Amino acid sequence: MGKVLVLCVDRDDDLGRKAKIKGPVIGEEKNIKAANALLMADPGEADGNTIFEAVRIKKSNKDAVEVVTITGDRNRGYRADREVLKQLDKVLKKFADIEGVILVTDGADDDELIPIIQSRVKIISKRVLLVKQAQQLEKSYYVLKEVLKDPNFARLIFGLPGIILLTLSFLEEMGMKIIIFVIGLYLLLKGFGFEEPIINLIHSFRETTSVERASFPLYIASLIMILLSFWAGAQQMGTAESRDVVVKTATFVEGFMFLFTMGLLLFILGRIGDMYYRNEPHKIKKYLLSSVTVVSMWMVVTSTAELIVGKIPADLFIMYLFAIFIGTIIGLAVVRNFYIKRFIVMRIKKGMEVYDQHGEIVGTAFNINKEKQRLTIKGKDAPISLPLKDVVLVKDYIIIRKRF
Repeated sequence: MGKVLVLCVDRDDDLGRKAKIKGPVIGEEKNIKAANALLMADPGEADGNTIFEAVRIKKSNKDAVEVVTITGDRNRGYRADREVLKQLDKVLKKFADIEGVILVTDGADDDELIPIIQSRVKIISKRVLLVKQAQQLEKSYYVLKEVLKDPNFARLIFGLPGIILLTLSFLEEMGMKIIIFVIGLYLLLKGFGFEEPIINLIHSFRETTSVERASFPLYIASLIMILLSFWAGAQQMGTAESRDVVVKTATFVEGFMFLFTMGLLLFILGRIGDMYYRNEPHKIKKYLLSSVTVVSMWMVVTSTAELIVGKIPADLFIMYLFAIFIGTIIGLAVVRNFYIKRFIVMRIKKGMEVYDQHGEIVGTAFNINKEKQRLTIKGKDAPISLPLKDVVLVKDYIIIRKRF
């Protein structure tokens, strides 16, 4: 193994907030002092122990040239990632001859951190430190205090009862039905693991949007559309002559889906605008593909509801499904082709550095063939040609899927 750097990342900047120490922290002695200062400020802070573990790994690994701790931002999200990249670039300039890094974390932000670090340097090894906790805490109030600090428990202990009380105070007759619906929906999301992704989406949404941007009215319109969709579904269900639960549900869905889909599309349009403003083209692609999926979902669900209600026969329903399937394939292909032309071909410039998804440099951009949609890279040993669909991201550099 060549020279490596032991890297510890404090993404939410506990060092800065609690110990008043700015990153990057370079060297054994400075990291030990930083960890001591952090644990003196907050003895329960996991990042302090993680820094000590990074120092221990550096001392026990003869290939490790240094130990470094970099910090992010207290709000996490985009600001934290930008600061992490800024400090990482500064460190890599100082240690330009390293082969890669040994990443030491507490496991909390690994999904967000690893792709960011890999965009700059190869991660040779990862060490996740789980701090051992005492089996029993003497003071029960301390346990309760720590539990209530956890947003997951706080939402359950305070959030749901709050919704119940507000609903009962405003809607006496329909109150219990709405309460049962909300609790059932929460348990469903919790049980199938949808709660955290939805919360992360909300946090990401809050961090990447602003009332000053043109996209904000789209979000307001989206929310109104989605709320109106429930009203439209209830109105449609009221017209159903059948008492069958399945038929009544299908009638509700039939009235609900159009406005709900329009609301989702307005939301996606707003996200595309925000991602364009933030220069994150890879996320624009994700939202464009999502719009095709949303339209397909609307057509499938609406056709199914019409079949149940009896508006269309089974043979026509099958033809609809086949047409939707073909249309979805065409739609996804059109979106991918548009993305390649608008956000790949127009942004690639000769001489740009090309990296793979592990952060290893492949070479520099040499030529782009727009007709054949291929990129030629001037590699270390020989030229490399690959299809443009293998280009993941183009900014000041290019990231590709390595398939050669």
